[in-house]
Formats: sequence, C-alpha cells, structure tokens
Amino acid sequence: MSAAERRTRARSRDSGVAVPGYYMLFAVDANGVPSVSTTIRIH
Repeated sequence: MSAAERRTRARSRDSGVAVPGYYMLFAVDANGVPSVSTTIRIH
C-alpha cells in the first residue's frame, strides 16, 4: 500500500468498538451495491 492510499482515523477511547486486527472494508452505493473490498488493519 502506498502512502497515498493510507488513511488515518482517530479511534474511540472505548476499546470495545473495534478490536485490533484485520477487517474487510466495503463502501455501499445508494442502490445498496457494495464495492470491491479492501483490507484494513486496526492497531
């Protein structure tokens, strides 16, 4: 993954929101059609 493709988001102080690990991220359009997934890692 290039630096241009990286996204950084602040996470909640509540560690139960998303546990660290790898996840598949999808975007859904207005018709409910999902995009091709991308794998993200939460530290």
